[in-house]
Amino acid sequence: MALRVSQADPIATSERWEDYDHETSFKLAGLDNEEYQLGLERARRLVAKQDAGQTLKNLTISENDQREYQTQCKLVGAYIIRDWKGEIYDENDKLMPYTPENAQKLLLVNVALFAWIILKAKEVQIAQQAEEAETVGKSSRALSGNVNGRAARKSKRSSTKVST
Repeated sequence: MALRVSQADPIATSERWEDYDHETSFKLAGLDNEEYQLGLERARRLVAKQDAGQTLKNLTISENDQREYQTQCKLVGAYIIRDWKGEIYDENDKLMPYTPENAQKLLLVNVALFAWIILKAKEVQIAQQAEEAETVGKSSRALSGNVNGRAARKSKRSSTKVST
């Protein structure tokens, strides 16, 4: 068997198709997706930086401000939803292909879908972690050099025999 080096960790990059209904499916990354998590951290730092100069007495809101939900929709649309199957239409009944921007628009007007995506992305994350733990566990046993069972007993008996 040949060994291969891969640039991408297949467990860390796994994605899964989830059926939303009988006609629509979404390809989802796990909620622990690195790009999504980095985007969340960056958004929170930017908000904290913008808000640093405000106090309760002088709270201001500008037209550039966004609700956290809008930021979440942008990040989930770009990094959690990876594709979709099914017929998804815009407000003019025009078929919308998957793009991160279209995913964001879809989430902005469908709070129930957003909640479902987050739940399923968490399930993908849990499945990824379980698969990784299983893979790591098998690898460490195989690489430990320990011999178990019948082979270990046979090896132990043969090493304790005295030659005459």
